[in-house]
Amino acid sequence: MYDIIIVTGVEMIEEILEQLKEQFKQILKNMGVEEELDIFFEVPKDPSFGDYSTNLSMRLAKILKKNPVTIAQEIIEQLNLQENHLEKCEVAGQGFMNFFLDKTYLMNVVFQILKEKEHYGDAQIGKQKKVNIEFVSANPTGYLHIGHCRGAAYGDSLARIYQKVGYIVSKEHYVNDAGNQIHHLTESIYLRYKELFGIPITLGEDDYHGQEIISIAKSIREDVGDRYLKEDGYDYFRQYGVNYLLNGLKKDLEDFHVSFDTWFSEKSLYDSGAVQKTLHF
Repeated sequence: MYDIIIVTGVEMIEEILEQLKEQFKQILKNMGVEEELDIFFEVPKDPSFGDYSTNLSMRLAKILKKNPVTIAQEIIEQLNLQENHLEKCEVAGQGFMNFFLDKTYLMNVVFQILKEKEHYGDAQIGKQKKVNIEFVSANPTGYLHIGHCRGAAYGDSLARIYQKVGYIVSKEHYVNDAGNQIHHLTESIYLRYKELFGIPITLGEDDYHGQEIISIAKSIREDVGDRYLKEDGYDYFRQYGVNYLLNGLKKDLEDFHVSFDTWFSEKSLYDSGAVQKTLHF
């Protein structure tokens, strides 16, 4: 797990709130409060009550034996607004402290981005460490769906962030071109191929029923005619189907502006004997 820190508007606000908490702790100490209190801020439902609010003074009323409004006013008097990047601080209701952030300070991040452009956020946290990110890795048995697209957006964004902060990133798509799903894909294409020649077929529950399977079968018929009605074409159908769907998958990802450094075949892993070698190590 790596800590990736990029300065953003959100983090600027978090930094302001953390700094404010630290100043609150010192103020409470000055007021003679010895108890450890959790200091937290909430976003008011009504924007006119500020950007953040706290009910700290109400929780201090019993400890200090004072009116919460009085406590809130005493705390605010000791606050350094400029140092905490606050425009103003108000006491409201029964003792709420409402804080208005300095918008000019927050807007500086926009000017910083405009100035640094594509270099904004550059960092060397990664120190050129190598990271492999494997994502999408959809089975080449059909079209991509919305879940794959979400994984593509998430994985590619993560890779770009890692690169931005100094890691050497390799993006990998693990091609699941081995196993039972590919067997069912092959059988489904073969059945649709036979159907094109008027041969009755029945697709099983585990077979693939999508329109793309029919398209593959038609393409095969155009290439080889009725050749595989007379001879075994399992390996041909398998490779043709995987390549056809994989090419479509690559095109969709390319249109989605997601690219990979490596397309690793699961079948090649088994064919190389690496799995068995590892199991018997």
